[in-house]
Amino acid sequence: MKSHKYHISVTRVEDKEGHPTDGPSITFSAFNHDELIEIVRRVQGAGRFPADEAACFALGLKLFGEAMLTHKESDLFTELRPHFMAFMKKLKASLKAA
Repeated sequence: MKSHKYHISVTRVEDKEGHPTDGPSITFSAFNHDELIEIVRRVQGAGRFPADEAACFALGLKLFGEAMLTHKESDLFTELRPHFMAFMKKLKASLKAA
């Protein structure tokens, strides 16, 4: 399956008390068969969550889903897979309705 390649960077900018910090950070590459930017925008546009939370939700879900798809033979995902697939169908339907 052909995939888009993404460069993802996460940097902690505040600690738990809201004080500014200088990191740490992590940067990595990820592949996904979907156009992640468009999906994030669609989830943000649905208005279910504030924009930043919608981006976190969509990106985390898609990264997790791609890892599960890539490693579909792993027994780690056996119990979760049918529930995840049902959730994704429900989410996609709700985004079409929005």
